[in-house]
Amino acid sequence: MKRHVGWVVLDAVATRSTHAVKQLLGTKTRPGRVGEPGCLDSRNHPPYVLAAALACFLLAQAGCTLLPQDGLSLDRAQPEPATGVGVDSDGSVLGRTDGAALSPEQLLAEVADLRAEKKAASARRLVQRYPDVAWELLRGAPPAGADADALRAVAAAHDAQCLPGAAEGWESLLADRARRPEPYRRYAERRAEFLAAVRRGAPGQALAAELVPPANSPLPHLLRLDAMQLTAEALLADNGPAEAAKTYHRAVEAAAGKYPYYEAHLRLQLSDPLRRAGRLDDADAAWLAAVGGAGEGLRAEVGVFDPGFWQRAAYHRPVDQPWPAELTALLAELCRRYGLLYDDASPTPAPGARQPAEERVVWACVGHWRLERGEPEAALVALKRAHTLAPSPRDRRQLELAQAGALMAMEQSNAAAAILIGLSDGADEPVARQAMTMLGTLRLEGGNTQQGFTFLRRALEEGDPIDWPGRAGAEADLGLAYLLMGDEASGLKWLRRAQARFEADGDDDLLLRSLENERSYMEQTRNRSEARAVRKRIERLEADGQPVRTAGWFGGLPSIGRADHKADTE
Repeated sequence: MKRHVGWVVLDAVATRSTHAVKQLLGTKTRPGRVGEPGCLDSRNHPPYVLAAALACFLLAQAGCTLLPQDGLSLDRAQPEPATGVGVDSDGSVLGRTDGAALSPEQLLAEVADLRAEKKAASARRLVQRYPDVAWELLRGAPPAGADADALRAVAAAHDAQCLPGAAEGWESLLADRARRPEPYRRYAERRAEFLAAVRRGAPGQALAAELVPPANSPLPHLLRLDAMQLTAEALLADNGPAEAAKTYHRAVEAAAGKYPYYEAHLRLQLSDPLRRAGRLDDADAAWLAAVGGAGEGLRAEVGVFDPGFWQRAAYHRPVDQPWPAELTALLAELCRRYGLLYDDASPTPAPGARQPAEERVVWACVGHWRLERGEPEAALVALKRAHTLAPSPRDRRQLELAQAGALMAMEQSNAAAAILIGLSDGADEPVARQAMTMLGTLRLEGGNTQQGFTFLRRALEEGDPIDWPGRAGAEADLGLAYLLMGDEASGLKWLRRAQARFEADGDDDLLLRSLENERSYMEQTRNRSEARAVRKRIERLEADGQPVRTAGWFGGLPSIGRADHKADTE
């Protein structure tokens, strides 16, 4: 999503509440990268702002705002940029609402760029945020001119996340393909012909090619699994649900105990042809096994958060089959940590709801994960579904905050402001504070630095120090607002306070982005010794051997305070 020069830049942000829902608002100079440094013009800025504004020239990562070129005019109306997605009279999204923000080729290019910048940890996080895209990339032939080192890095990160402990992973496959490329080349050619026939609407012609390698084939297990999955899909398209179910079942058996992420996907896909073949009990069992396996992936040390899987699981859920209680309890805990749902009461159906109320936790998590992946249109649809299923007014307010964040990411600033103004005037103080910080960011984004700063300061410095999920990101925004106002001491105090919270939460992703902001500021103000110290800390966190930690995504979820908890005041 490209922005014109002069708009505020906000990067992908924390996984909770206010800062959490300001997702992916930055300029994308390359696919999948957000918040790249913009250009700040000094025209129309009062003298006391110029030094800080120039110092913030490169601050375009998490918790970062940049002044627009047009100055500080109060309440300046910003035009709504064309996004290809609108919101109709009842708030429904019009436009694309599914699919990943990155293509496999874009993911590979991004990983290559990050590794060239010596950002190995960030490259691994990127791969593990898109497990479905990495899987698609690795299954096919390498793109023309692919960076071999970047492809190996994708394989290593994906193996660690989705194939833990597997003897045969993608890294070993790539090494084997380098040693003896011919069998792989032949399979890639057959696979390309197979897929072309399916896309032409001729699945029978594709099936005649017999993609699945013979038992004595030199190809590794992963490609055999790929061939069985594609064959089952073609059989289903060729009106052969019974045969498709048999092939899916063989694929499930091949994946069982070796590739848990793939096994969950295959079981979910298996449930569809079983149902079409009239084997309803078997279909229900396959669906339950699929969501149970995917639930285990959420608990893993390097958790697997694939919103597309959970959307399909919701669509394929048998009408009389409830979500497993253990799974909904896990998703509810994630929602609380993300700041989306807090009500612990037994759910009761919302008026007119067609789905069980416990499904609200599924759609809330899908919305959050979509937003973090830079897919705001799909996120908004999921969050609205969760909203219709939420029986608690408090939960609905939290979901409205998240919807406002999705609208911000879609550059629908007027629609986002309308939601936030209503919430900021409410009696629910934690929600009002969060809404106020988001309004502050929106004002900074529109060029009204003074008003944006005032909103952020009022929410974070006035009254009792209330905590909420994502408050650390809001503190980082306030720190940068102070820098833009020319108050370096206060700005650095709030930035470093936010960094300490990111570190305590195990959120290396946001910690790195905030440190990049500080490094850029120090370099612009010619504080070279401080800049060197920050740069060395960044290099340690980005080192190839460092574990990847991202709070709310990959295991080890942080102890985020409930919205009614008090924040520390130091």
